[in-house]
Amino acid sequence: VLLTLALLFGVLISYITYHVLKTDRNSICVLVLGDIGRSPRMQYHVLSLAELYTKVHIVAYKDSRPVQAIRENDRIQILGLKAAPALPASWPRLAFVIYATIKALWLAIQLLWVMLVAMPAPAAILMQNPPAIPALPLAVLVSRLRRSRLVVDWHNYGYTILAMKTSERSALYKLARWLEKSFAVFGHEHLCVTQAMEKDLQVNWNVKASVLHDRPAPMFGPVSLQKTHEFMTRLVQDKPNLGKRFHCTSSKSLVTQIDIDEPTLRPDRPAVLVSSTSWTPDEDFSILLSALRLYDEAAAKRTDLPSILCIITGKGPLKAHYEQEVASLSWHKVTIQTAWLAIEDYPTMLASADLGVSLHLSSSGLDLPMKVVDMFGSNIPVCAVNFQCLSELVQHGQNGYVFNDSTQLAEQLQELLTGFPSNKKLLQLKAGVARFRSLGWDENWNAVAAPKFV
Repeated sequence: VLLTLALLFGVLISYITYHVLKTDRNSICVLVLGDIGRSPRMQYHVLSLAELYTKVHIVAYKDSRPVQAIRENDRIQILGLKAAPALPASWPRLAFVIYATIKALWLAIQLLWVMLVAMPAPAAILMQNPPAIPALPLAVLVSRLRRSRLVVDWHNYGYTILAMKTSERSALYKLARWLEKSFAVFGHEHLCVTQAMEKDLQVNWNVKASVLHDRPAPMFGPVSLQKTHEFMTRLVQDKPNLGKRFHCTSSKSLVTQIDIDEPTLRPDRPAVLVSSTSWTPDEDFSILLSALRLYDEAAAKRTDLPSILCIITGKGPLKAHYEQEVASLSWHKVTIQTAWLAIEDYPTMLASADLGVSLHLSSSGLDLPMKVVDMFGSNIPVCAVNFQCLSELVQHGQNGYVFNDSTQLAEQLQELLTGFPSNKKLLQLKAGVARFRSLGWDENWNAVAAPKFV
């Protein structure tokens, strides 16, 4: 029996060793410790890398579908991770502490198996950070074992996100911060999302990174009135309450109407406001609710302010809570509609809107909201809540407005929508957005990121 066990163990070790040493220098691994379908920047990386390598292995969760270009590309393979089962919220705190440890081990075993055995050794590993635990230490280990180049793409700091859930004095926070800073220096190359983060990494982490600002992907851009009409018609079919509210018919959508077989904009259309949120505490949706309440009160007294249709997209833990609150509202000039769109419909929705709102507040103060980039790519200005380094993306009065509270946001909405749809300031902001769109993702990636991999 012992001899048999020893033989089996030897075979297993030989099998693993063979796969660890098996190489494919025309392949690359993209590690996303999250849902690949909800990681737009990493999806754009994947598509760009597919132009350089014959095989791109994505290691990620597959909760949502990625873009069609990824699904239909034979060079791209998704190696899905399995999430650990969630604990009931009613369980005691100690159970969650134990569960967190088991969950990390469960994930670590999966990552090691997938990255050491399930794929040949890649030329490079591109890792999204955060989350850093256990991804960063394991990516460092795998890159050394397989002699692969490790490129870390810094979107934020994991320990600052953890600080939103626990005290900075807690042992867990201190451990997470130590691990992230200790292993960061072992990356061979680094990318980051802002100049502010580049400086912080250099000064406080001894990490030299190149700034790869998010830029609009080719899928984002202006769309035809026909496409807007088709999307808005489908939205009414999915949400019949909107059709009643805005008097839609078979030839009249929320914002368009058929005029001699061609769609035109309705003269009585509402202003379409869009916001994409993860429904988490770092995006205070109550700011937008309060601002829209103030707008509704003002619009009830004025004839030069249009009705607003505010479409909120996204999934997250606080969505149900706010949907209940929205359902209890009885406003006259403002309608809020939550929606979860197919990834192919999201760019069309943005391009069909008049104005975007970003509620993103960075946990570190060093990252920027990707949703604003998507909105700019779709040629719509944005009102964004203020935080450190936002000026790297939103220039107040040039391509959008920056606000600090709900009162300021309500004032900005009134300023930009007075006399809609011919508000001069709104048109000026759109011209500023067009200048931002002049540099796309591909050109930016080829100049900044591509040299890290070749």
